Amino acid sequence: MNKKILAVAVAAAFAVPAIAAADTTLYGQVNFEVQSLDGDIDTGSYGSRIGVKGSEDLGGGLKGLFQIEGSVTLSDPSNANWNRNTFVGLNGGFGTVLGGRHDHPYKIASLPFRNFGDTLVDSTSGSGVKPPNFKAQSFLRSSGVVAYISPNMSGFQVLAAVVPFTDDNGDGQTPFSLAATYKQGPIYFTVAYEDMEDAGLDYETALVGGTYKIGGLTAGVMYEQLEVQSTGNETARWLIPVTYDLNNNVTLRAAVQMDDPDVGEDSTDFAVGAQYKLSKRTETYVNVVTRDDNETTDFGLGVRHKF
Repeated sequence: MNKKILAVAVAAAFAVPAIAAADTTLYGQVNFEVQSLDGDIDTGSYGSRIGVKGSEDLGGGLKGLFQIEGSVTLSDPSNANWNRNTFVGLNGGFGTVLGGRHDHPYKIASLPFRNFGDTLVDSTSGSGVKPPNFKAQSFLRSSGVVAYISPNMSGFQVLAAVVPFTDDNGDGQTPFSLAATYKQGPIYFTVAYEDMEDAGLDYETALVGGTYKIGGLTAGVMYEQLEVQSTGNETARWLIPVTYDLNNNVTLRAAVQMDDPDVGEDSTDFAVGAQYKLSKRTETYVNVVTRDDNETTDFGLGVRHKF
């Protein structure tokens, strides 16, 4: 109850209309990691964020939705940036329609393959020329998105999004992202396609992949193909994540990523790590990653608390 009262107060500070009438929750996570980067000691706070979200019953099976979420850097907490998923939408028997800033369907479809999320391992950013490490090649959220998420139909869902007022390259095309996912029992399967503009580049990317869970073991494989249309350069990628729950508190994880660009050399990156849950909301972790492209081995030791 105190959490929801605080959430109402925070949301009111951002002038969200009629917030007291909505079911509102304050949430977030604080993450701090000490790292050895090519022999140099540094710190990071990947994925630290705070948000307010809620819904309101509009009657007739219809709900109004909203979310405001921003990132926080622990080295400079005053440098908060409201650059994460922030939107308003409607939910009903037809699914969910939303507008604002939101993850692309392509990114959402790829999340189950990201077993080192919000850590040093997949922190390297890219814009389509050098894809991010241990993430989907297109791992984006955009402002001005209009998105649709279908209802869950026996495990099957369709996701679609357009950025209707974006045309960075002047080609007259509306950027869009599509995904179809199937999740039933131990099986997850997805296909996704995106024609998007980012950092002045116009590119197409597609993925297909799946995961399977047997007891405490979850293994997956994802294949992607990316083409930067302005240059014609293409990159193929295989990503293989493996996670094993040793017990209720300890999780082991590993991932292999193989990139095959048509320009430049092939590369293979490898990561291993362990996670220890101190409670349902607090955990510690340690990860090691070797990166072929710059011949480095990096280490990270962190603690994360979710609320």
